[in-house]
Amino acid sequence: MIFAGDAIAIARANLVWIDHNRFHNIGRQMIVGGFFPTTNITLSWNDFDGSDVYSSYSNGKYYWNLLFLGVPETITIANNYFHEISGRAPHIDGAQAIIHLVNNYFPQHECATQLRSFPCSGCWIIWASTRRG
Repeated sequence: MIFAGDAIAIARANLVWIDHNRFHNIGRQMIVGGFFPTTNITLSWNDFDGSDVYSSYSNGKYYWNLLFLGVPETITIANNYFHEISGRAPHIDGAQAIIHLVNNYFPQHECATQLRSFPCSGCWIIWASTRRG
């Protein structure tokens, strides 16, 4: 297997809705937003299944899943199921970000979110009812 490839790459996008999908056995990130604006993006009711024999750490749990680096970015992540994940759910890095996380479920997950540049000016993370197992 060649370790490469994102399931969905969002670049210079506005008004994108990714709904009711299952992500499994992906080569790299399940969803990635590039360095350019990613605005009015919604990820809802998706199954992010990290059980994977090809994981970067070969521990059966997937490390890479959501990566958002765009400036600006406005993203809603709602009602998703993240399981068998060992990190970066989501990884958010960048100023001028408004990220709304609501009703997501992370069973048996040590680190539900990685906010590398948080707190940063102009970066807002809104949590509501996101659960860990």
